[in-house]
Amino acid sequence: MWLGASQLSVSHVTRRVSHFLGELSYPLYAVHYPLMYLFYAHIGFDGNLVPITVMNDVWPVALALPLACILLAWLCWRFYDRPVRSHFMKAS
Repeated sequence: MWLGASQLSVSHVTRRVSHFLGELSYPLYAVHYPLMYLFYAHIGFDGNLVPITVMNDVWPVALALPLACILLAWLCWRFYDRPVRSHFMKAS
């Protein structure tokens, strides 16, 4: 963080990517937890170690889960968070 904060000039692309990731951080935080519980239910996780045979069967879902979290977070940000913030900014 020190290296990133100490740069005086940042490229336009870096600034846009950083802004996007900053905007996405809270929706991602909000949606990952329910999706993880759905994944746990899918594999039958009850707090004990999951048998390796079960893990071998669900690896495609495990790989898709981070992408689903990011996509759902973006949808929440784009169609809920951004319009609500815009509405409140106009109201104040």
